[in-house]
Amino acid sequence: MLLPILRAAAITALGIMLAAPATSADPAPTVPEPSRAKEHSGGEHLGGEHLGIGDQVALRVFGRPEISGSFDIGPSGFVRLPLLGATKAAGRTPDDLEQEVTERLSERLDYSIQVTVDVDTYRPIFVVGEVSRPGQHPFLPGMTVLQAFATAGGQPSVRHLPPDQTLVATDSQYRLRQAQSRLRALLVSRAALDAALSGTEKVTLPPELQPIANAPSVVELISREQDIITAERERLEMTRDMLLRQHQELDAEVAALVAEGKSLARQQAMVNREVSNMQTLRDKGLTTSARMLDLEQSLAGIEATRYRQTAYLTRARQAQVRLKQTMEETREEWRRDLLRRRLTTVGDIEIAQAELEAAKDRMAALSLADTSLADMGLGPMRLAFTILRNDGNTPVEIRTNGAMPMRPGDILEVKAEPAEAVTARSLNN
Repeated sequence: MLLPILRAAAITALGIMLAAPATSADPAPTVPEPSRAKEHSGGEHLGGEHLGIGDQVALRVFGRPEISGSFDIGPSGFVRLPLLGATKAAGRTPDDLEQEVTERLSERLDYSIQVTVDVDTYRPIFVVGEVSRPGQHPFLPGMTVLQAFATAGGQPSVRHLPPDQTLVATDSQYRLRQAQSRLRALLVSRAALDAALSGTEKVTLPPELQPIANAPSVVELISREQDIITAERERLEMTRDMLLRQHQELDAEVAALVAEGKSLARQQAMVNREVSNMQTLRDKGLTTSARMLDLEQSLAGIEATRYRQTAYLTRARQAQVRLKQTMEETREEWRRDLLRRRLTTVGDIEIAQAELEAAKDRMAALSLADTSLADMGLGPMRLAFTILRNDGNTPVEIRTNGAMPMRPGDILEVKAEPAEAVTARSLNN
């Protein structure tokens, strides 16, 4: 198995570091065996912070830049410093080294001098076991076990899958991303439809997407839906403006027909008075029948014109009513279309949520299931963390949780164990 091999190699490497001689002439001490594993819940301080092989120290001598700089602690545990040569560093704190260098340089230069010694680069840590990128990783001050685990890539998602199921795992990952993208798009689309229905100019980010509000994909979705709703509203306003202009033209036409009707009514009244007068004169024999006939023909023409004008006015007013109905129906149809789309979107959201949950369950099964342990009936797996640390002169194993601080040179072993075993151990701590 790869895990025992890596773990054995890590223990051997730590033993070699402990076995390094203090000087080139010193005999190599015997490598002690790792002690029994101890339980730690995290946060306990195990001894002082000491320098070790692989650290790089920064020496700064005030007023003497030519002897300042960064220097590596070599395999022998010594660091070679200007004017001082090989100086023991491994196993000492930076303050101890600073005090010795200050004393020796002051004696060498024959005057008091100010010196600071800091760690420039820490020796790396090693992470082995159930991680995506096992091996050496840089140490950062304040790093915890969980952060080291994340630096090593976290738990591999398909580590326990047989080779012939790799395609299944890849397809599941694709389906998960696809479901996430589809759900995000639908949530933003619903928010845009709500904004349009309420008459709001701006699309509001859905509460479900607040944690990733600044994600480029979400920002792009909001911008796209905003553009779509704005364009639809502009088209509606253009249609409304066109219908409004037609309505205004009909208003002008109706006004003209009404004025024309009034003029025809006045003409008809005048001709009627003239006909009445001519009738009286004809009865007295004071006018001819031809004149009376002309007036009657003129009156008939005016009446026919009034009938046509009345018909035009009726049609114009009917057109006004139809145009007003068209304006109202256009806006109502747009609103009904928004409601239909929102109803469809809500249904699609429910489907997308179900698909996302199914994809998550499938990925969880693929990433947590250990086929060999499952065959033995040991149930679901959980992660256990063990640190192999040089605590003084003896390497010790420390079983811990993710909150415990790491130290330079630590070896972190991540192992998948049955959930019951991890839970029982946690209860016993």
